[in-house]
Amino acid sequence: MKIIYHLLMIVNGVFGVVNVYLAVDDKIKALNFAIFAANLIVLYAIRRDISSVVVAVLTYPLGLFTPIWINREPFFKSFWKEEKGYGKFRSSKYLNSMPLKVISKLGSVAQKKAAILEIKELVKKGIEVKDNMKMLTQFLSSENQDVALYASEAINEIEGYYVEEIAKLEHDSKPEAVVKFCYMVLNVIKTDLIVGRLKDYYENVVVEKAELIKESHPVDYHIIMYEATSNIKYLEEGFEETSSDKLLSLLFVQTVKERKYTMAHEIASQFPEIVEKITNVNLF
Repeated sequence: MKIIYHLLMIVNGVFGVVNVYLAVDDKIKALNFAIFAANLIVLYAIRRDISSVVVAVLTYPLGLFTPIWINREPFFKSFWKEEKGYGKFRSSKYLNSMPLKVISKLGSVAQKKAAILEIKELVKKGIEVKDNMKMLTQFLSSENQDVALYASEAINEIEGYYVEEIAKLEHDSKPEAVVKFCYMVLNVIKTDLIVGRLKDYYENVVVEKAELIKESHPVDYHIIMYEATSNIKYLEEGFEETSSDKLLSLLFVQTVKERKYTMAHEIASQFPEIVEKITNVNLF
């Protein structure tokens, strides 16, 4: 049945190409607009994915052939039977076309499920934890119950993962374990899974634990202390002490975010290569 899907896509795309040819060869007429609208309607009927329609409009007629994966909704439900299950969707198959934020707003059900799995892994790896958790919690209010369930299961898995990892490291006094423990706890705090007194307790624990790595891991110490206290002086003192590019990069980004433009200008003037590096990796 996949052959039928591909044939419909090709036929719809060919009509789009012919429509453009007719419009170029002659003046644009009502028929051209009618074919254009029909192309988009057919595309949406096939894919049930508004993002595909947006791409098609912007890149017409080539967008009619763009391989954004089909959302397995009613039109093709008789051709594909969707298997239920948390591990069904894999990010590499569904997320090549659009950023996660776009998928969270405009993506198909399948793409949203894949995005949830991708976000879950990013949070577990400590990547943009606060922003990714915000995106993940937005899926909880999805009108589609499968998407909301996926998000709920993902959040539960994230919580379980961090609880387990923190428990393993809590009483390990080796410097490497202390560093990992501190970052793990800070990541949990960023998820907003712990709040109030429990949050305050763990912030204090991190500050106390960080003292154990002050000599052995000075860069990590100053980053951890900054994240635990939000006091930018730790980044300033850390850079003065270690001359670490990592600390300087964080310091520059934070001065801009906090609108301390005089300090940011001084950093940019003295260390232009750092600013260029930050811009190139899109830290902003």
